[in-house]
Amino acid sequence: MSIKDIHASDDRFSGYPLKNFKSNYKNLKKKIEEMTARVELDNKAVREHHKMYPRPSTTKRGYPHWDTHPAKEQLENDVRNGTANEKTPRELWMANDTYKEFPPDVFCKRVQAEKQKQRGDAFWVEKRNRKAMKERLVEVGEIK
Repeated sequence: MSIKDIHASDDRFSGYPLKNFKSNYKNLKKKIEEMTARVELDNKAVREHHKMYPRPSTTKRGYPHWDTHPAKEQLENDVRNGTANEKTPRELWMANDTYKEFPPDVFCKRVQAEKQKQRGDAFWVEKRNRKAMKERLVEVGEIK
């Protein structure tokens, strides 16, 4: 799209003179390009760091990292489908071999944390939506 088309595409843009809009658009585009270059440089530095200092396969305590382990996804599914509510954490641990790579006490904490996370997700989504709706109503009220 040309700058004139962008300017005409939304009523909020039309509130600014075309001359000002052009310069603001060019400045914004330049800033975005600079930020993208910085982000790419940071990503490159992170990749290099990971090459030079790879993550050990186990934690300091000797068991696998939870965030990349298949047991994490399996537990998320078990909590979501209610299997974790039907069994105790120990029974759940004994029923799945991927869970057994973690000590029972550590796994129990993971189960409780996942249950809490999934219970809290609904709350936080609802809270976010209510806040966004209030902001939207204020925005619409200001426009009209």
